[in-house]
Amino acid sequence: MRGISGLGGEAAPLPKRVPKPVPPARIPVTAMDDPEVLTRVIDRLRALDDRRLAGLRRLN
Repeated sequence: MRGISGLGGEAAPLPKRVPKPVPPARIPVTAMDDPEVLTRVIDRLRALDDRRLAGLRRLN
């Protein structure tokens, strides 16, 4: 009986996976720590809203 690949024979063993080290936990950045983060989030949310509204206007 032939193997799955149709060529017969044994498949090469897969390489062993080695776990990577887990990076240390970082404290989340908040708007209280960095007001520029809040400004960037607000700007991107406004851009998303503008895009959504433009799409709705196109449908009407």
